Amino acid sequence: MTQIVTTFDGSRADRVDCKLIKGKYYEINRQCFKVEGQYHRINNGRIAYDHERSNWVVTSHNELIEGVADAENGKPIRGKFTRNSLNNVTLVYGKQFTGEICINESVAKACKGQESLGDGYFYVIDGYKGSKSSLTQMVSTKRTQSRDFYKFPVDYSSSTMMSAFKKAFKGYKPDFIPSRNIHNLLTGLSWGIEYETAKGTIPERHLFKNGLIACRDGSISGFEYVTIPLSGRIGLSAIFNQCELLQKYCEINEHCAVHIHIGGFPIAKDNILALYRALTMVQDELYSLFPALYRNTGTFKNRSYCEPLKNIGMSGGVDVAFNKAYEYLSGGQNFKGFTFEEHPQDRSGQHKWQVSPRYKIVNLISLLFGDRKTVEFRVHTPTMNPHKVINWLFITSAILKYVIQNKGVFLTSKAPKITLTDMITQVYKGDNIVVQNLTNYIKYRKTQFANENDQIGTGEIKLDSIMLPKNTIIT
Repeated sequence: MTQIVTTFDGSRADRVDCKLIKGKYYEINRQCFKVEGQYHRINNGRIAYDHERSNWVVTSHNELIEGVADAENGKPIRGKFTRNSLNNVTLVYGKQFTGEICINESVAKACKGQESLGDGYFYVIDGYKGSKSSLTQMVSTKRTQSRDFYKFPVDYSSSTMMSAFKKAFKGYKPDFIPSRNIHNLLTGLSWGIEYETAKGTIPERHLFKNGLIACRDGSISGFEYVTIPLSGRIGLSAIFNQCELLQKYCEINEHCAVHIHIGGFPIAKDNILALYRALTMVQDELYSLFPALYRNTGTFKNRSYCEPLKNIGMSGGVDVAFNKAYEYLSGGQNFKGFTFEEHPQDRSGQHKWQVSPRYKIVNLISLLFGDRKTVEFRVHTPTMNPHKVINWLFITSAILKYVIQNKGVFLTSKAPKITLTDMITQVYKGDNIVVQNLTNYIKYRKTQFANENDQIGTGEIKLDSIMLPKNTIIT
């Protein structure tokens, strides 16, 4: 038979649904909760609802903060929650426009908060008594921030924070998945991308989960956003999310660039020499895909950042030719084995701008020195367009894979003339769509820059989102 009892606050409930604690009834999961193996009264001052974890916790065992935890009818509801820098935002509202921590972006928007592209805060413009036009302009303006904007150290190198960002990226959930398995064409290779920006700041909550590390770079006015090492389907998907963030929060100009580091190239004398000679054979064609002055960016930037590689002949055989290439890249040193110490011009690994041989169309310093073991393709206009980034990734990867498959061709004094199309056709011969679309893309870019009207890439930057042939290789 049902027994109705009166609970501690005067409300009525079925006895079987209640706990008797200190002489009073408390309805389970409404007035008392089982936390850490025992029932606690809602009014005992020892427990609180953690809106981040969506459960009740013992407050002395958990570090909770108080802020805007939810919203109802556009109004903030305060509560407690575990701090989560990947989700928490600042909600700014009220007559004095004071800020308060908010559990996440969705709740801030539910409170009618509008995100500022300048500082990442969410401002409630409705009800503001001051100048709404100036506030609206402030919210919509992208501003370059100091490195103090981020809680993590912003350095010239991504290595300081690489481990933490790799760990956070393990939970990555892509918004876009390629419809075809084209990632299989890149098997054996990994890549990292450096996106240089002129203005704007991507909020920290987006960086960790998208594998983007904010770095300093003295050659640009904004941050350089560097990815963790990427690979496979997830790696291609991440490029779309990263570019989406760049498009929303950042701006680029002619002083910026995009660099791609590709890992997985086998390190041996003959392999590296073959790659070096292959690059000298196709570098003129690579330059033809970009504005005319990219062969010598010192004409409009602080220095020349992607100069041509010097031709190295095969006189004397592999050892002699490799030693010549090594001496050229090391700044005059003799080869003493692959020790992977830092470059002689930057023994600390903290002053990469002092390493003059790295500023070539393709940087082989990161393959020979230090712990990266990557080939860096440096010649590319700045872009926030994922299709351009992915097309370039496939073009540059084709060069590496072609050399791996045909290194003997480049180790003779009479190496045949080989084009990018030759490399792409052989390496990706199992996917006609990729071959055709990359071939079209190469022709398209050559046509765009053949007349030299856009010598430093200003025009391409203005058309960054649409400057593509009709088809792309990703869909």
